[in-house]
Amino acid sequence: MKHQVQGLWSAAACIVATISIGGIGRAQADDDPPVSGANTCGENIPEDCPQKKQAQPQAQTAPQPQAQAPYTEPPPPPEGEQMGMGYEAREYGLGISAGGGASDWFDRQLRNVTGLAGTWEVRGYVGLNKPLGMEVAYVGRASSIEPAFGPQLSSTLVGNGVEVAARVNIFHELVVQPYVIAGIGWTHFSVSNNVTLADFGMNDSDDILVIPLGGGASWKGPLNLLFDARFTYRPALGEDLKVASTPTVNGEALLASGAFLDMDTWEASARVGYQF
Repeated sequence: MKHQVQGLWSAAACIVATISIGGIGRAQADDDPPVSGANTCGENIPEDCPQKKQAQPQAQTAPQPQAQAPYTEPPPPPEGEQMGMGYEAREYGLGISAGGGASDWFDRQLRNVTGLAGTWEVRGYVGLNKPLGMEVAYVGRASSIEPAFGPQLSSTLVGNGVEVAARVNIFHELVVQPYVIAGIGWTHFSVSNNVTLADFGMNDSDDILVIPLGGGASWKGPLNLLFDARFTYRPALGEDLKVASTPTVNGEALLASGAFLDMDTWEASARVGYQF
């Protein structure tokens, strides 16, 4: 009986010791922080388990390339553009020409004492390719002239002058380009021989204003050649070259107001030149 009681006490002591050790171990486990990445969800890890979410690698999205517009080759520059100012001159329409023609007076009395005049000129153009342009020209002419009275003397009447005219290009984009002009100019006339108004009925020189009015057509040919033909009417102002009548008293001419002949002219001319 005594031995049975001792055995029961020994068994109870072991049970108490075991329970105590287990409680202490559990308490220490509760006090320790959980190990990062430790599996606390068991072997069958559910989808919402934090360890499974952490274990899954995050898929990194590669940067998408930016859409770029396709490269377009720039158009080649127009022919002659690399010429700089030369190209600009060609685009706007600059040119120069030289030529001549024939001219005569509208006044019958003046025609009776002069011959048909030959003319020559050098002309510069601005705006040949535009609706409105401008011309600057040197113009010359020469003809024979006879005195109104006195000794018969064969002289030459020479005129030199400059003109500036506005030019309206009709259908300026056509190869053959009709146009009209209007401007103003100055001409100096001189007589080859030493004549006097009293002895011959005319002065040895005269300066007049002219108003060139006309029209014509120009052709832009190959190799940038420019051909131009026109008819020009030039009313004159300030004429005092040759008297219209020859009344004399004691050998001196009597000149009434406005007794000088009109020096209005017409001219038919042609030129050839170059367009830059």
